[in-house]
Amino acid sequence: MSKDARQKSSTKCGKYRLRLFTAGNEYNSMQARKNLKKFCQEHFGCDCELEEIDVLENPSAALQEQILVTPTLEVRTNGPESRILIFGNLTDRRRLEAAMPDKG
Repeated sequence: MSKDARQKSSTKCGKYRLRLFTAGNEYNSMQARKNLKKFCQEHFGCDCELEEIDVLENPSAALQEQILVTPTLEVRTNGPESRILIFGNLTDRRRLEAAMPDKG
């Protein structure tokens, strides 16, 4: 994936806004990318907007959002002041499900 592709939305077609902050192709970042993609396909189909930000290529974006650990998933809900952060490689599906806004 190119630098530009990592910093732009890879999936954009719905009501869920997810941002995954990664550190290049580090093992945990690759695992988080894979786990999130699978989770989104199974649970949302085309109902989420997913943006990946590689902090090695764009450190200012991480600093602006006060992201100091990677991988970090940011789930935006009901406006810019409401967000949920999940840290790690996203293997715990229960944490992902609990963090997602109600689909109803």
